[in-house]
Amino acid sequence: MGVLQATYTLFTRYGLSRCLIAAIYGSIWVWTGCATASQPPENLLPPAQMQTVLADMHFVDALSEKAGGELQDRINLREELYDEILEKNNLSREHFYQSYGYYLDHPALLDTIYKAVMDTLEIWQKRETQLANFLKDRADRAKADSLRARNALP
Repeated sequence: MGVLQATYTLFTRYGLSRCLIAAIYGSIWVWTGCATASQPPENLLPPAQMQTVLADMHFVDALSEKAGGELQDRINLREELYDEILEKNNLSREHFYQSYGYYLDHPALLDTIYKAVMDTLEIWQKRETQLANFLKDRADRAKADSLRARNALP
């Protein structure tokens, strides 16, 4: 049965007024449903705070992977550190995931947040590399100084 035939059958069987009322109610229901879906939750995390929390969580993901060991131990470590991040930011998991869900439904906002997260993680990685190089250079100098001092002994 085609759409036109089905529509004609509805109009003739149930009358124009009932179908028109149903269409109006259906349109209002869809419109209010769409409007509600795009409304941010009352306690939505601001993008800057979401970026901070997500950057910390992704850092924790990298740490837990570097930690090695059994998979379940890494998962437990990650979950424990996630809880600390949420506590540090005065958030419950429910509050975080409610906000995260809103941002998932709004990809343009989430994209902006994740660009900032990536920038933050790149800065942290550069700092970590710089610190590692500094510590390596310092250890190399200490070793060289130690060898010079040993060679200077009679």
